[in-house]
Amino acid sequence: MVLAARAESAHQRDLAARLEAERLVLEAEAARLAAAKAAADARIERLTTILKAMERARFGRKSETLADGQQSPPVVPVNS
Repeated sequence: MVLAARAESAHQRDLAARLEAERLVLEAEAARLAAAKAAADARIERLTTILKAMERARFGRKSETLADGQQSPPVVPVNS
């Protein structure tokens, strides 16, 4: 009976150690993914700024605003 309790206790310690190791791996992966997302978001913002500057250079500042009463055309998805 005592031997069985010791084996069960050792099994629980082993399981707890494996779960802790798994938690640490998952936390590291979450941190890596958060950093990758932040980098992607920064890149998107930088590219958007560049695109707006290129559009402004090509079309001028007036093309960025709508005339009085003018509405933006609806965006229609294109199925390919």
